[in-house]
Amino acid sequence: MELIISKLNICTFCKSLMKRILPETICFFLLTLFLCLGGCKDQKGTEEIEEAEKYFVISGSTTNAGEVGDLIVGTGADGTEIAIAVDENGFFRDTLKITKGIYNLQHPFYRSFYALDSGELKMEIGEHGIGDVPFSGNGVEEAQLIQEFTNKRLDVEYPKFNLLWKGGLLKGESTYKETAKEVHEELTSFVEDKRDSIANIGFIEILKKDIDYMYLWTIKDFERRYKRESSDSTFRASKGFLSDLASLNLDDVDPTSYFTSEYYRKLVDSHWYDKSIKRMEATKGESLGKVYNELVSQHIKNEEVKNGMLLKANLEFITRANSKNDLHFIYNSFVECSTNEEHIDKITPMYQTALNMVKGSPSPKFYDYEDYSGGVASLDDFKGNLVYIDIWATWCGPCIREFPYLKKLKEKYDDKGITFMGISRDDVRFRDKWKEMIKKEGLKGVQLLGGSKDDDFIKKYQILTIPRFILLDREGKIIDSNAPNPSDWNKITQLLDRYIVSGA
Repeated sequence: MELIISKLNICTFCKSLMKRILPETICFFLLTLFLCLGGCKDQKGTEEIEEAEKYFVISGSTTNAGEVGDLIVGTGADGTEIAIAVDENGFFRDTLKITKGIYNLQHPFYRSFYALDSGELKMEIGEHGIGDVPFSGNGVEEAQLIQEFTNKRLDVEYPKFNLLWKGGLLKGESTYKETAKEVHEELTSFVEDKRDSIANIGFIEILKKDIDYMYLWTIKDFERRYKRESSDSTFRASKGFLSDLASLNLDDVDPTSYFTSEYYRKLVDSHWYDKSIKRMEATKGESLGKVYNELVSQHIKNEEVKNGMLLKANLEFITRANSKNDLHFIYNSFVECSTNEEHIDKITPMYQTALNMVKGSPSPKFYDYEDYSGGVASLDDFKGNLVYIDIWATWCGPCIREFPYLKKLKEKYDDKGITFMGISRDDVRFRDKWKEMIKKEGLKGVQLLGGSKDDDFIKKYQILTIPRFILLDREGKIIDSNAPNPSDWNKITQLLDRYIVSGA
């Protein structure tokens, strides 16, 4: 079985809601348990028969054969994914060695399913992908409840929090916290009411616990959101507001919660990232990636959790580093700290590619991307200007939240010799949706449809998450392969001003 890195490690809820534009905070509810990094094709033999109870079978057919590619089974615990091959007739069947729990499927959209210790889950995937798939076999009740819960979150959380994101966020901590509590109570009540309709009561408890962590993450994330909405980088949430987090001991990570709750993982990952930043600032200049790797390696006791945290973080550190020295520090410390050889094998080629993508390197090219204004365009068409590239997609909530800042940035630097370029990762089959969003959001500059294919441009920039911003000089060389977002106003304007003045 082929192991792959996620093309876009972004919120699955945003992906599944192709017809709705949602704020970042209501990304798809996704619980994922640790997914073993191995799998085996169906084989008849004594060994498989003897250990059949440890495996779960995924099978079915799709009408998208040849258009979308492999069926993807993903885990959020360490950021890895497993590809199940789809044959030329659209059929697939694979036997996975996995821990009982909830996983996400992509082909091309996302939906979750429940895997038991053994059994088989069958599905028939139509032209609209996973989103409208009726499952049959094991875990059907759980899959149905996940979908009902997702819809409930949309109905409850979207209208309440949407008011906060569009100005209500600035009303203060009390309004925000009251809203978070209302959402928590309503979702908990919804899940509790399903207790008598499902045989697996333990599954109810898993959902309820994740709702608790979702509430705590919402409180934890308030400070970052407030800074972003108010442009006040000095803001700090009060101790009273954060008091609900006091009971969490994130220095002592609970492995079960880490493997079963997306929001617990967010809390843990954020906690250790923040600790690493403080340590880096104290050491005055040491690589953040190196500091993070050493801290996690020294303090996280569970080997699987430690290796998962290291892999997820270093996928980002490696692909976003902008100097060879930083890359060397990150990679060498990762190899020293991780005890998972498969993870090291995964990171190594990414590190080798990244060495050729640092500041001053020629940018990889793209050719014949569809241009919103008509015709096609290639990267070389824009030499002579600085080029600020936004990699985005219509289903990406965080991407959409950058649009107001991006429009403001373009207005500030109009006629300053900067080409503002948007490259959408939407599949070409959703061209109309791409065009509709450009028109609706009033996006200016060069707007291109890159599609979901992995050409040389996408592969070498190793774009795992979006939005992703890239800044190129007038000769097409890389200034920053991970440029500041438009919402990071001070950093991006200082960077652009420096290169406008220098004429580089």
